[in-house]
Amino acid sequence: MIANKYINNHLSAEREDCMIRKIVNGQEHTELILADAKEKADNKYMDRSPCLAIVHIGRSSDHTDQKIDFCHHVGVIPVLLQLSDDSADATIVRSVINTLDKNDEIDGIVVSEENGCGLTKARNIGVYSYISVHKDMNRQCLTNLGGLMSGCCESSRSTVVAAIMELLEASNICLSTAGTRVLVIGQPEEEAISRQIAIACVSAGAVVTQCRCYDPCLSALAREADIVVAATDFADFIKEN
Repeated sequence: MIANKYINNHLSAEREDCMIRKIVNGQEHTELILADAKEKADNKYMDRSPCLAIVHIGRSSDHTDQKIDFCHHVGVIPVLLQLSDDSADATIVRSVINTLDKNDEIDGIVVSEENGCGLTKARNIGVYSYISVHKDMNRQCLTNLGGLMSGCCESSRSTVVAAIMELLEASNICLSTAGTRVLVIGQPEEEAISRQIAIACVSAGAVVTQCRCYDPCLSALAREADIVVAATDFADFIKEN
């Protein structure tokens, strides 16, 4: 995520000369966020450790391993359910999610997939409707999406969106300043995430443009933005040019 802060608001050429680029690195805030999460988990669950169910479709990935590591770090018990891409049709996925949702020992459910494994929209329809509002960590059920759209319910933000907004706040980057322009760059496989980020930024008062990572106008759009959020799986996606 890159925040472009401008010294003045005159001609475009002058603005580009005066641009100060600041890369917001989430690693710098990771330990603080994890410590806060651990404290909240300890306070909320005095009699037992909270439990997060991770439903992963396709082969295991580094992202899945990272989720499990973070769970252990903050005192959350992870339960991983691995489904192969071939066998995970809508009926099976919904059945698994429904069973987890009815289990009182499961406090949250995350659904993820291997990059490129092809969890199609047709198979995804109705999957999140089987998850209770408070257990839906992806924040994709209709109630949570409605809360996000309203702009008045921060608990409806997905973990990714909440992390980005927290990073901006921790870096003293204000979205509510008049005319602040945000560019959200996504990719087709993760369009739901980039859309949620865009909605959260609009709710915070920013002027938002949303595009995909292969947009031919990407460089021009990035230069015009005050803040660029790269919601992609590609490391160092935003270059100096």
